[in-house]
Amino acid sequence: MMNRGNRRIRETNQQKLVFIEGRNPGFDLKDLLRSSSEGLGMGAFGTSYKAAMDNGITVVMKRLMRVSVSNEEFRQHMEVIGRMRHGNVDALISFYCSRDENLTLYDYHDRGSASDMLYGKRSKNQVSLDWETRLRIAVGVARGIAHIHMQAGQKLVHGNVKASNIFINAQGDGCVSDIGFATLTSQFTLPVSAGY
Repeated sequence: MMNRGNRRIRETNQQKLVFIEGRNPGFDLKDLLRSSSEGLGMGAFGTSYKAAMDNGITVVMKRLMRVSVSNEEFRQHMEVIGRMRHGNVDALISFYCSRDENLTLYDYHDRGSASDMLYGKRSKNQVSLDWETRLRIAVGVARGIAHIHMQAGQKLVHGNVKASNIFINAQGDGCVSDIGFATLTSQFTLPVSAGY
């Protein structure tokens, strides 16, 4: 996978993928590194790739940039995000962290993002964006963000809501991704109120 960019991951591979409780879809770091990949885009927190493995599993892998917390803090943060279960919040499958590399893995949504639907890059599985569909996506996103904010004892905010971080799930609802990355990087300073 990513022959040029993943050389560093191979060299620092002393740890394994950490799967979130109850989520082990049947692959490991070696499978991920051997997968064929396609760049999906670069965002504020890193680059996302579609990784298709030999066993038929397809995931989205995000390589995070400029992570400014320790590996232990990163693991704790990912465990909090991994426990978050809601139909309108993209569920974390797994993560990997080392001194040089921080990765997160999510299910691949073949219907694409709201950005794809609004600005082109249509696929055969995408729904049309009539007003009823737009409202359904917006309501789904609002429910997802409300769920993030209601996590007991956690000070979680999304911090980067935009069309490219909203995916359409199998039910056609909006689903927010890239949760909590803003607190992991030195690049962003969130205000206490962290408005959207």
